[in-house]
Amino acid sequence: MVAQSPNWFSVVDEYLYRMGDAGLDDVLASGCLSGHVPASVAAYASIEAERVEGTREADGGISEAYRGVLAVEGVRYAFSCQLFIEPDGGCFLSDVQRFVPLEWQASICVA
Repeated sequence: MVAQSPNWFSVVDEYLYRMGDAGLDDVLASGCLSGHVPASVAAYASIEAERVEGTREADGGISEAYRGVLAVEGVRYAFSCQLFIEPDGGCFLSDVQRFVPLEWQASICVA
């Protein structure tokens, strides 16, 4: 029997909502555009994102591709995603091609 890998996107999304009332969609979109995660999760999350492609769409919006690393509570996740920026300035995460853990650290406190 082969064990199935967890859906890391869903796991991190649920954790972020529980801890900081911001979903992973919002954290990635905000982080990619501004270089910073939302304030509600900034105490335990950070992002390093690089814009790798951008295209102006026929409707006036912009489609941008990003890749980078999101760190949440010491676990680093590699991601590749697409954002769509609407002509009025609104934006949303339109696709996530990759979201996988890279490394994590564990520690044990001995009393």
